[in-house]
Amino acid sequence: MQYEAELVFDFIETYLANYLNAYYHPLYSENSANRGLENTVFELNRWFKEAGYGYEINSKGLIERIDSEYLKEETTKKALQLLEENEFVGPLEEFEKAIHYQRAMHTKEAVQEANKALESTMKAILEKSGQKEANTWDTGRLTQELRSMILDSQQTQMAGQIQKILESLSALRSTTPGVGHGQGGNSEKVPDSYSTLAIHLAGTLIVFLIQRWQEAKK
Repeated sequence: MQYEAELVFDFIETYLANYLNAYYHPLYSENSANRGLENTVFELNRWFKEAGYGYEINSKGLIERIDSEYLKEETTKKALQLLEENEFVGPLEEFEKAIHYQRAMHTKEAVQEANKALESTMKAILEKSGQKEANTWDTGRLTQELRSMILDSQQTQMAGQIQKILESLSALRSTTPGVGHGQGGNSEKVPDSYSTLAIHLAGTLIVFLIQRWQEAKK
């Protein structure tokens, strides 16, 4: 059943991609040529919601998973928006991949790509702040450098807790069998709840880091 659903989703995404590329406009633009397609997408999203299916077609014509409207707005959508607005191309690609893998029930890959997206966001922020060598640093070094940027001078007592929070997704990846390390002789299955946690955690931390970076620039 999941495989059949995935084929339908792939067909919808391929059709939308071909249509939107032909008109060079995203969905919900000012281009009136999209109106009929927008109505169709609106109806599909309404059917998905009424059926409790947990998926939605976004403005780029991609089908994304939505477990909670609040979490979707505050984490997934906001993270995608901030990454795109600030031209964090690499992290944006990785976060979109994580969402796609989760939709396809490729839970291991979803956790891995979510971790990559967060780490790439850290590197991008530090590089844009003048630390060009950040691209070679590991997660530990990245979080150490970022915490001094995130915290105000009177918040130094929070440094340890902030670093643990920033390293939490990396810890999830490292301690999940078959994700951060070799899975041994047997194929390890990663529960869907882990990929959901990874997506939401990555989105939350990406939003937090970019917003703090923007605040620090003012």
